[in-house]
Amino acid sequence: MSETTTPSGADLARIALQSARTAAKGAPQPKRARTSTTRTRRSGGREPLPFAAALSRMVAERGWAAPAAGAATAGSIIDQWSAIAPELTGRVNAVRFDTSTRTLHLRPATPAYRTQLTLHQKQVIAKVNDTVGPDTVRQLEILRPAVLASPSPGDTRPPAAAPQPAVVPRQPARKEAPDGYRAAIAAHRATWTRQQHTRPEIQAAVDRQLRERLREPEERFADGRQALEELRAKAAAQQRVRPSDVSRARALQRLAAERAGLPTIAPTAAAPEQLDRTA
Repeated sequence: MSETTTPSGADLARIALQSARTAAKGAPQPKRARTSTTRTRRSGGREPLPFAAALSRMVAERGWAAPAAGAATAGSIIDQWSAIAPELTGRVNAVRFDTSTRTLHLRPATPAYRTQLTLHQKQVIAKVNDTVGPDTVRQLEILRPAVLASPSPGDTRPPAAAPQPAVVPRQPARKEAPDGYRAAIAAHRATWTRQQHTRPEIQAAVDRQLRERLREPEERFADGRQALEELRAKAAAQQRVRPSDVSRARALQRLAAERAGLPTIAPTAAAPEQLDRTA
């Protein structure tokens, strides 16, 4: 005879969970009712707003005009330019600020500072916005260089002293020569010119100086002089004949005359050619 055990404890709980799952699967699911949530706006102006809308409302409630605020910003930038960029004071001036485009117009004193502003526009804009306020200036308009007539309004440094003009010494007034002095000078010049043309020794000296000036220097003919000396030395060497050669030449002449039946002719020395002149 078999004994049946009654579940208890954990087994009983497991059986109950299984029965509940089976009943839930077979039973129809009830439809969930959708609850609609309606948003009610708070009255009294206490609803959350963006910062820009809140700022605009505050300006409208207090009667502040936007152009007036823009003018105040422009004035503050121009007034504080010496404090914003002290290293550019006296070299670059803030001329005006366009509130509609948020453009700051700057005028440099020299083309070199115009180039520096062009290269460092971002740094200048960041420096202005750090001092005046964020996103106040968006771009720069760099004008043509010109002489800065006066320092910026915020510049408190004393102006540089103007250079003193150089003192030019006054020339003493030249006195007019008397008529007698002019007449004496004219007579002296006329006499000196006439004597120069009439005296023969002076004219000869002038002609000699002209010839000396027209003559070329002897240094330019050094090569020709050396060649002339060499020709003269060669001619002198040819004229110097040894006595044995002379005797041999006479004997040959005598032998030739005897064979031909001619009387003996005494040889005569040929006159040396003059080589003083070159072709």
